[in-house]
Amino acid sequence: MLKIPVPPSNNRFVRTMTSKKTGKPVFYTPADVKTYRQQVIAEYFKQGKGIRFGTLDVVIDITAYLSVMTRDVDNIPKEIFDSLKMAGVFKDDRQIVEFSCRKIRAKDAGTDPHCFIVVKRA
Repeated sequence: MLKIPVPPSNNRFVRTMTSKKTGKPVFYTPADVKTYRQQVIAEYFKQGKGIRFGTLDVVIDITAYLSVMTRDVDNIPKEIFDSLKMAGVFKDDRQIVEFSCRKIRAKDAGTDPHCFIVVKRA
């Protein structure tokens, strides 16, 4: 089981700005999303002992302890999946053949906001 921070909102993943030179849109990843990814990677190697699944199919279970319950449950997994992929847990998120995600009010559980993640071979 891996304990990681709650991911930033999906609205933060990719931002667009207009290039001053070309006038065309430029897409970029905001600093807080980059920081989140680095935190997940660091926690994975600290807590997960560097276990990697290569190209094997995986099953992922997510329990999110949230400070506010306004976030849609389907918006929680995407950045977690991308961060685990960047950590080398699996090669591609197409390998995820099943996942579950539940959200719990952190205050009701007597804990701080965070996510527990379990990744196992399918």
